Amino acid sequence: MSFSDDDSIPPPPPPPPPLPPTAAAEEELEIQSTPVLERLKSGGRLRTDSRNSGRFSAARVSSKRPSPYGGGIQEVNIDSVEQGYAANDENKSKTKKKKCILFLVVLLLIGGGVGAALGIILTKDKNTNASKGTGTDNGSDAGDVNAPPDDGAAVDPFPIADTPVVTTPESYDETDVAMAILRNTLPTKAYTALSDPYIQTAQGDAFEWMMKEDEFVYDWDGLASTPVDPTARINLVQRYTAATLFISTRGGNWNNNEGWMGRMNVCTWYGVGCNEDGVITSLSLSENNLRGPIPADLSTLGNLSIIEMHKNGLNGQLPSSIFKMSALKTLYLDENSLTGSISNAIGDLSNLEKLTLNDNQLSGNFPVAIGSLLNLDMLWLYNNPGIVGNLPAGIGNCQKLKTLAIFNMGLDGPIPQEMTSLKNLEVFKGENNDFTGDFTHLYQIESLQILGLSGNKQLSGSLQGIDGMPYLRELHMSQVAIEGSLDPVASLTHLTTLAASESGLTGAFPNLGSLVNLERLDLSRNEITGIFSAEIGALTQLVSVKLFKMSLSGPLPEEIGNWENIEEFDISVNKFTSDTGLPSTIGNWKKCKMISATKSGIGQGIPPEIGSMESLAYLDISGNKIEGDDTSTGITGSIPPEMGQLTNLAQFMVQDNDMEGNLPLEFFGLSNLVVFHAKGNRFDGNIPEEIEQLTALEYLNVEANRFEGALPDGIGKLSNLREAIFSMNFFSDAFPTTIGGLSNLLSLRLNDNRFDGEIIEEMFSLSSLKELALHNNFLRGGISDSIGTMTSIETFTAYNNKRGDRPGLEGNLPTSIGSLKRCGYFDVADNSLTGNIPTEVGEMSWLEYGYFNDNQFEGDIPVQLAKLEWILELNFRDNDLQGEVANALCNSGAKIEVDCTVLCSCCADYDCDEDDTYDDQF
Repeated sequence: MSFSDDDSIPPPPPPPPPLPPTAAAEEELEIQSTPVLERLKSGGRLRTDSRNSGRFSAARVSSKRPSPYGGGIQEVNIDSVEQGYAANDENKSKTKKKKCILFLVVLLLIGGGVGAALGIILTKDKNTNASKGTGTDNGSDAGDVNAPPDDGAAVDPFPIADTPVVTTPESYDETDVAMAILRNTLPTKAYTALSDPYIQTAQGDAFEWMMKEDEFVYDWDGLASTPVDPTARINLVQRYTAATLFISTRGGNWNNNEGWMGRMNVCTWYGVGCNEDGVITSLSLSENNLRGPIPADLSTLGNLSIIEMHKNGLNGQLPSSIFKMSALKTLYLDENSLTGSISNAIGDLSNLEKLTLNDNQLSGNFPVAIGSLLNLDMLWLYNNPGIVGNLPAGIGNCQKLKTLAIFNMGLDGPIPQEMTSLKNLEVFKGENNDFTGDFTHLYQIESLQILGLSGNKQLSGSLQGIDGMPYLRELHMSQVAIEGSLDPVASLTHLTTLAASESGLTGAFPNLGSLVNLERLDLSRNEITGIFSAEIGALTQLVSVKLFKMSLSGPLPEEIGNWENIEEFDISVNKFTSDTGLPSTIGNWKKCKMISATKSGIGQGIPPEIGSMESLAYLDISGNKIEGDDTSTGITGSIPPEMGQLTNLAQFMVQDNDMEGNLPLEFFGLSNLVVFHAKGNRFDGNIPEEIEQLTALEYLNVEANRFEGALPDGIGKLSNLREAIFSMNFFSDAFPTTIGGLSNLLSLRLNDNRFDGEIIEEMFSLSSLKELALHNNFLRGGISDSIGTMTSIETFTAYNNKRGDRPGLEGNLPTSIGSLKRCGYFDVADNSLTGNIPTEVGEMSWLEYGYFNDNQFEGDIPVQLAKLEWILELNFRDNDLQGEVANALCNSGAKIEVDCTVLCSCCADYDCDEDDTYDDQF
């Protein structure tokens, strides 16, 4: 269609009314309007715009600034930063004046004629083209001539210009300038994370914060100049990198984030150290709750010599770029959750002195390139069981190495001979690996002070030649195949720790009297025989002695009382005799917290001097009456009243000995006692009401003694009690009603005594109770319906209370027993219970063993018992039952016992022939 000059052009149609914003659009608008830092602190999601040029043009009204710009270069100290802000305000004023002048010039040019203006423009275009033709770049993409660095490349982020000529474009976009600087500085992967508009990254969020919210005064002219002003670049790159680290590791939740993301220079931020030029040289952020991955951008801080970020929650893999930070001397990343393998690129850290990656989740082969770290003096990789392979021979190249800690890993193969070249090595801890072969070549490392090989069960060798390590302070050889005796260690006079348990040592107990500095001795689980010599008393620095599961015999010398620093003494499971007792000199052990002599064979009484051991918390002298040995008496005598002075005693185990007498009243003053186990002795008398003072008691076992009388009411005040075992004594009378106060009780054994009376209601109120043993007493009366409230009960035994002319328990079995769903063992045999077997027994869904025999039950065996899925045994003998055992119950496979008055096709020991007389119904 065409229109003539006279044709009127129809007006355009009015624009459609704007659509109402969607909920998603409103949410997005709200997110865009929320500052980055606020979103970080609130835990909300971060939304970033595209990472290309003009990324923030919508948020910034204008990013064009006339040139030149007189902003000052930022200094490190706070005063200089404040001066920078003042300079910025002054520059803004100058900029306004320049804009006014420029406006007047434009008016003059218009008044002078269009031709003059065109001439100026053409001249400018000509000069611009000429400039491009000569290779001089005055555009806004400063630095585009340099290609982005390779991923992981060690780029000097702060180069010094080769030429003093500085040119600045008339106008530039700050976003373009910043992106150009970072493009030429970041590793490829880091820049990709920054520039990708479709993914949300810490890099993108850091850049958004820097361009939109950061109040720091950047020298944009210095950044846009050719060459770039080095100090301006320092400020930009360092703030961007620090912000990326902050966001990547959830800096809003750090324990200390003082200064971070604030207006001051990064050198004032917590944990950041700089040199006098304002360049970051150290990051000390250990134990600061950093959580998240380490950003690859960290490598842009090319002058970093110290990174301390141990004991945090860092995760993910170690970025490969970190191994290109050639200035790095200290790298502490232990006790995090880092994963992946250690790249052999680590060998490029030629200045590295200290490396700790222990207690992470690293895996892969042990890096061979470790041998290239010639300045390394400390290497900690322990507690990374996923790191496997051989310890490389190149480790011998690390001549400055002082500490090598590689225990609890997956290393195997022989320990390389080249380690003997490590003349400065002081600590080698290689415990709990799978090293094989001989270890004796390590004796050539004269400088060694700590040698740890425990847990390498395929290592072997003797101790001959160990005197080649005269400065050795700690020797850890447990679970290593040591050939021969322990005698050679007597020459190691600096030794403070000797641990060689379960190492195959044989022979007589050595004379260790020369080891006067020894603090810890562990020779357990060896076939060492003989006795202690008196010379062992010279080891006055001993703190811990572990000699359990050996073949020691003879007396314990009085001289061990000289061990005034001893805290732990364990001689359990040995071959001492009853003639050997604890010497009275142990009263000198004021610092001792633990004595264990269980099943050691010792005898005699507990010395009264034990009351002076004010720190004693654990005393186990149980099991010293050796079964089958008529000469073995175990510990004898009574509990000395002086034990009441052991106010820190928490556990006292004296079971299976031959002690006797009453419990002294002083004993019940042990208010911190948690465990008292005295089973299998000859203690007698009553348990006094003072038992109520043992308020911390959780476990009480006096089974198989000669206690008598009634249980004291005070027992009801032991609210922490979880197990109470009074069985096999001569306790009598009724149960104390206060027993209902034991709300935490899990097990109560009162069987095999002389208790009479009824099962009290308060006993059924123990809702946490799992085991209740009342058998072999003289109980009478019925079983209350309240038994159904014991829903936690797993074992209930009340059998054999019908003794002599006493009828035992009587009455009907309450139907509420159907509530005992967890009960697996239920035994009420040998009583005088009457009535029918409740059909509710079939509701006891966990029942495995049910004994109802030797009572006066009558009627049929309920068919509902067929619902017992786990039943193994049911006994109904010696009752007045009749009827037939249901086939469904027979199909359970359980052992079922009934009288001949009941028909049964599957019952055990059912010796009933056709001539037997049944009820009339048959």
